Amino acid sequence: MQIDAYHGTHAKNEASIRAFGFLKSKETEYLGEGVYFFEKATFCDALEEAKCWCKFVKKYEDKDIIVFQASIVSEKILDLVDNIEHRKIFDKVKKALRLELKLNKSATDKSLEDFRVFHCIDKKKAFDVIRALIDGAKREADFHTNIVRRPQIQICVKDLTSIKTYNIIYRHQIGRYKQWTTLSEY
Repeated sequence: MQIDAYHGTHAKNEASIRAFGFLKSKETEYLGEGVYFFEKATFCDALEEAKCWCKFVKKYEDKDIIVFQASIVSEKILDLVDNIEHRKIFDKVKKALRLELKLNKSATDKSLEDFRVFHCIDKKKAFDVIRALIDGAKREADFHTNIVRRPQIQICVKDLTSIKTYNIIYRHQIGRYKQWTTLSEY
């Protein structure tokens, strides 16, 4: 499977990425250790999401934002968007972890976060890439909703050899990003 995806970063990282490739994030990120991208879909403008992530999450100034477009190719994709069997794998591992945490009275950290599930799945090295549907909308403390307001398909590349090509597709241009929500921040 080939995925065209977008990775936003600070312009100071351009030379390093061109020379050495992308660096993996920490294993405690929500999809685990890997390089993160946004995938374009009918409901998601991946280029815009990559820019917004830089601006609102990383707090980069507009002038410092660049976005790479990459071609990711792998047959070993854990697809939590389009593959029901893969979602069942995720749920099975999550259930087992929940039980393990409940039974292990000496465990100091009783939290169950997605990255722990992916870490367990990743032990078997069965997948090079994770593809997941995420709600990128900022949570509001005083208003609970089940509506997905900002759906994104995010890609976490575990095996960096799956990133076949990449080029800068965006550098800062004059103008402001359009607001995706009515909130002042992402």
